[in-house]
Amino acid sequence: TWVGAYFNSDKPDDATNFPNGILDRTMTQNPDLIILGFGINDASTNQFPNTTIEYRLNQSKEWFEEGLKRIRGTESVNGRPAYNKSADELAIIICTPIQAENGTGRGRDAWQKYQREMLMELARKYNCAFYDVTARHWDHAFSGQWSQNNTTTERRYDKLHPMPACNADFMSGMQDLLFPICLWKWE
Repeated sequence: TWVGAYFNSDKPDDATNFPNGILDRTMTQNPDLIILGFGINDASTNQFPNTTIEYRLNQSKEWFEEGLKRIRGTESVNGRPAYNKSADELAIIICTPIQAENGTGRGRDAWQKYQREMLMELARKYNCAFYDVTARHWDHAFSGQWSQNNTTTERRYDKLHPMPACNADFMSGMQDLLFPICLWKWE
C-alpha cells in the first residue's frame, strides 16, 4: 500500500484511490522528515499464505527499497514517480517493526532478526537514520499488556497493535535522533 504494490483483494479501492501508493500523498505535503515503521504485515503468513520467510523478506525489501529509490531518485520505479529528495532536503528515520508475536509468522526469532539487517543496509544505502524498535521492545514477546485489539470493542491484548502509551515510548526512543541533547539550548 505504501508504494502502490497492491495485493489485498479485500481493499480493491486502494489501487484506484492511491495508484502510486500512500507515499505519493505523503510527498505532495513536501515533508522535512518521514519516519518509516513498515514491515510487520509483510511477515504475515495469513496475508501471504504458502510462502516462505525468504520470499516474504525479499518482497518486503523490494517494496521498501522501491519507496526509498523513489524518494531519493530521479527516475520512476515500476512506473511510479520519483521525488528527487536528498538527505539534506528530507530526513528519513527507518524503524524496525514492533516486537510482536501472535502466531501469524511475525515472531522475533526469524523475521525481526532479518528485517533489522535488511533495514540497516537500506538506511546506509539511502542516507537514512535507523531506529531499532525491536531492540527497545524486545520483552514484548513475553507480555501482551503493551498491546490492544483494534478490531473489537472489548479490551484485550493481541500482542500486535500498540497502545497509545507504547506509541509514545517509540517517540521517546527517537528523541536523540530528532533533538540531540547537544543541540538543546543551554541557559
